[in-house]
Amino acid sequence: MAIRRESNVLRTVRRAALMSEGPELTDGELLEGYLGHREEAFFEALLLRHGPMVLGVCRRVLRSEEDAHDAFQATFLVFIRKAVTIVPRAMVGNWLHGVAYKTALKALAMNQRRRSKESNTDSPRQSESASRDLQDRLELLDDALNRLPAKYRSAIVLCELEGKTIKEASAQLKCPAGTVASRLAAGRALLAKRLARSGLCLTAATISSELARAEVLPRIPLPLIASTMKAAATIAAGRDVGTVMSAKVVLLTERVVKAMFVANLKTIATVLLVTMTLGGATNAFTPTTPKAGQGKVQAAPGFVSTEEEKPKSDKELLQGTWIPVSGEQDGKAIPKEKLNGKFIFKDDKFTLQIEGGESREGTYTIDPEKKPKELDLTFGNNTVMGLYELKDGKLKYVGMERGRPTDFDSTGATLVIYEKMK
Repeated sequence: MAIRRESNVLRTVRRAALMSEGPELTDGELLEGYLGHREEAFFEALLLRHGPMVLGVCRRVLRSEEDAHDAFQATFLVFIRKAVTIVPRAMVGNWLHGVAYKTALKALAMNQRRRSKESNTDSPRQSESASRDLQDRLELLDDALNRLPAKYRSAIVLCELEGKTIKEASAQLKCPAGTVASRLAAGRALLAKRLARSGLCLTAATISSELARAEVLPRIPLPLIASTMKAAATIAAGRDVGTVMSAKVVLLTERVVKAMFVANLKTIATVLLVTMTLGGATNAFTPTTPKAGQGKVQAAPGFVSTEEEKPKSDKELLQGTWIPVSGEQDGKAIPKEKLNGKFIFKDDKFTLQIEGGESREGTYTIDPEKKPKELDLTFGNNTVMGLYELKDGKLKYVGMERGRPTDFDSTGATLVIYEKMK
């Protein structure tokens, strides 16, 4: 993406105008502005808006001021690299919470072997010894929150962790206040259930007060803001961020980006299996044999009818757009919210359209002569190898990334039932 080159005076004027409007602009508008212009003011507005929440997550996981600052900077460097992938655009806070949590965990793993016993006099770790139980509970909350569906997590992040009212969150997310309120209530209830499995018994009502305690954070240190902004400007100018950022932060950033890439490949592979709607339509997969004298055109003597349809091959039946209706992975049912894409077969290629606008294209091979029948999907350098079966008007498909299943067992694989769109 080309970087807009402007005079310092013009940049200052534009920044002043933007910062005066900043509180009125939604996250989506700020993100679109940043992606469209790569101007520092858009990035700064998002950093100031969500930075305290990000720093709070990093502190709760790492319990070290220095490590938390490194994770904070790495989180926003990841944002610079991956901001274009945030869909919907309004989900910036939700996305940053997830990345901050994963970055902090990655930093914790990197530091585990080399962490020394040194402590900073101005680090919050001293006060943590007196409130260890609170920190443990908040860390469990972060973990459970990270596992929530995005629509619930975004409401909780905005209203609970960032202290916004339902009306303010509604404006940010551009959805009705009633919708935000219902998602907030449902999110709290889901958190309570998930925390109960970890031995932390909180009601939906007490979760709100517990999360509110995470809000009480010192402001982001000005040097931390300045150094993060400097890194953003360095990247925008096309220079090596390693010249202004520590090697530790750069390494942490690279590892998080790589982990996100690998996770994305696995997600795509899973979605290929889950959203690859290979069949199940009654009219497509339940061929019927007409009874004698019914529904059959009688041909004249000596004339071979061309109207009588030949049975379609499996490849012909695959052509079209398909959706999943049910499935399981590793022996567990796949939640309905993850069955969220559509799959289009055309000739020897397929297109996977994932909810949110992302799409992937690839090729497939089918072998109906094998027992069980085989169907493999290839996208890029990745191939999902699978088996399929037509039975009782439905089509079962089981596949895995490494190796081929030997039967229709979902252990270590994904098993899905598909249905064709009409």
